[in-house]
Amino acid sequence: METNRDRIEVFADLAVMSGLLKAGDAIPAAVQIFAESVVAECAVLGDGYGSEDETAGDQIRASLLTRD
Repeated sequence: METNRDRIEVFADLAVMSGLLKAGDAIPAAVQIFAESVVAECAVLGDGYGSEDETAGDQIRASLLTRD
């Protein structure tokens, strides 16, 4: 995944790849909430890796939860 991609674009691409959406369709709120929930759970797992200043979980959140 490119590091500077918009998170909604990433979620939409993954939804298309999994057959939930057709290319170009708007991402429904429920799909976005689901994607954000999965990201949050993955970030919790990543919190155990890294340093006190920054964990893998912090990087996951910064990439996929805080940008629009």
